[in-house]
Amino acid sequence: MVITSLSRVHLVLIMKRFSRLPSTNKTEAEQLAFVDKWIESHVLDSNAVLEKPIVISEFGKSYKLEAYNLDKRNKYSQKIYDDVYNSAKLGGPFVGGLFWQLMTSRMDNMADGYNVVLEQSPSTASIIAEQSKRLSSLSLY
Repeated sequence: MVITSLSRVHLVLIMKRFSRLPSTNKTEAEQLAFVDKWIESHVLDSNAVLEKPIVISEFGKSYKLEAYNLDKRNKYSQKIYDDVYNSAKLGGPFVGGLFWQLMTSRMDNMADGYNVVLEQSPSTASIIAEQSKRLSSLSLY
């Protein structure tokens, strides 16, 4: 990605499909270590170069992968949301996270494995709702 100019009034969105990294030969710990390093490097760049807030988007776990389970998806989402919250709480640039992707139960024909159907996953819905409450409690802007 090359940024040629910055606006004083727009958010910079860094997009990377963490969930779509090749995972067949990587352990859960290796995947999380990669995500930690990726987030850290982008937070550092945001502070030192961009001087803009950043949002992580399109993160998640696919239920189509062999090693998938709901607990892993929830822990992964909670980890990303904790990183966002902790950065935002301390005034850091990492201020948002957008999981991939919200659907209704009638959208099965569009499901790619990363979809979240809130009524089918109340534990995931709870994590998302709690993150919204936590971020809303901060006076970010």
